[in-house]
Amino acid sequence: MGPHLIARDRLFFDRFQYCLRVGLAEASALRGLKGHDAIDRSIEIRRVWRSLSSRTDLEITDKHIKNLHRVHDHFFSATNEPFKMTVSGHQIWIYTNNLEFLHSFNQLPGVIWPTYSQAVITRPLDTVQLRNPQHTRRTYLRKQTITADQRQRLQNFFNNYHDSIRLSPSLNKWVMYESGRRIFDYYFVDHDDDGWLVLLSLLHPGLIRKTMEIIADK
Repeated sequence: MGPHLIARDRLFFDRFQYCLRVGLAEASALRGLKGHDAIDRSIEIRRVWRSLSSRTDLEITDKHIKNLHRVHDHFFSATNEPFKMTVSGHQIWIYTNNLEFLHSFNQLPGVIWPTYSQAVITRPLDTVQLRNPQHTRRTYLRKQTITADQRQRLQNFFNNYHDSIRLSPSLNKWVMYESGRRIFDYYFVDHDDDGWLVLLSLLHPGLIRKTMEIIADK
């Protein structure tokens, strides 16, 4: 079975065609690929923290550490191809143009639940494709934490323009119901006129991350 095809306007990180997501116990200890000593220090800190919190359900075994060492070494010994790795919790994402490297990585001890993806460019760069678009532009916000006063001003601002713009479901929920002060980079606004973007920039400088053209799905 081949990789899951993902329609995009660009390759992963603008350069990689393939992605492999796998599970690996304590994968985040690999962050930065700084060597066995760095892995061991990270694991020791986790063991201490978990012992203090009595979290016996997440015991880190010597086998887990050995698997982390093997995965670390594989990145440097198995290929000369460029790659990018990201980690979070017990998961790893590997991006590369070398599918054989991903297959070999998938055979390492401790690696589970592999999912392959392939970026397929189906639309022009910096565009969003929708089936029935109601607007022509999509603007993404920049991730940040704001003050209570800034939140209130933004809430009032978006409410004043609700007839002419469309907030993403998560941003709409944040504006209408939530009291949190964190803005995430997946919040977006669909719109036509860019004039309100100028006002938003004046109200909250640095909030706008990028604006993309919306095109119809043919």
